[in-house]
Amino acid sequence: MPKVELLKPRSLNLLGRIWTRGVEEDVDFETARALVDNPRFKVRGLSVSATEADEETAKPKDKETLYAAIREAADQLDVDDESAFTSTGKPNQRALSEILGYTITAAERDAAIAPKTKTAEPETESGSSRAGVRITKVSGPKAQKQAALDRLNKVEKKDKPTGEADENRKDDSTEGAVSVE
Repeated sequence: MPKVELLKPRSLNLLGRIWTRGVEEDVDFETARALVDNPRFKVRGLSVSATEADEETAKPKDKETLYAAIREAADQLDVDDESAFTSTGKPNQRALSEILGYTITAAERDAAIAPKTKTAEPETESGSSRAGVRITKVSGPKAQKQAALDRLNKVEKKDKPTGEADENRKDDSTEGAVSVE
């Protein structure tokens, strides 16, 4: 286990600890790596091999790689373990950090698990067409007119042989609904 000693000043509050000059303290590898380049500290027991071994669990600097790792860790959580999730149903960041081997923030977790959505284009009254799909919104008067036309078509279709599907049948409860063709 690495040991760290404060060289100067007399005392220093850093990394959630109060360090006192001349007092050698045992620290974990992460803290030792954080202090090794600081000229105010003397670090002993931090070998190059330990640093290289811990680089495998180092937090990725690329956001997409980090987000992919967070999503992978979230998939590994036990769904029956209530402590692995927050009250809102999101994966607990501490549970994810334990799986990943490094600390993540709630903002990083939220960004990683947020669904990727596209902004919708506004619809027009007459409808819009995208990629071969036509979307129309039926309003009050048009719905009544459409229902009347459907009733007329229904009478004409009664002459058709049975077994043929009535594709254009509308229900009065669909007023104001959106139809996708």
